[in-house]
Amino acid sequence: MTEDEVIELARINKAELWLENRKLKKYVKDLIYAINAAVRWFEGESELGGVQRWQIEAYTGGKAAYLRLKKALTALEKGVG
Repeated sequence: MTEDEVIELARINKAELWLENRKLKKYVKDLIYAINAAVRWFEGESELGGVQRWQIEAYTGGKAAYLRLKKALTALEKGVG
């Protein structure tokens, strides 16, 4: 393999990585939006009272996942792409 072929292959790999990173960012953003919507719904429901234990557990897990995903998205945006 010549030096030019290696350079071209590296460019292709970088472009593919950039596209995958973009897709990943979109998926993470969509997931953050969905979790955040569920968290906001729960917070509204809890103000009305009558929240069940499973809803509290789902809220706690969802809020933690939301915060971890936000952190991951920030890291992705600072990294590649």
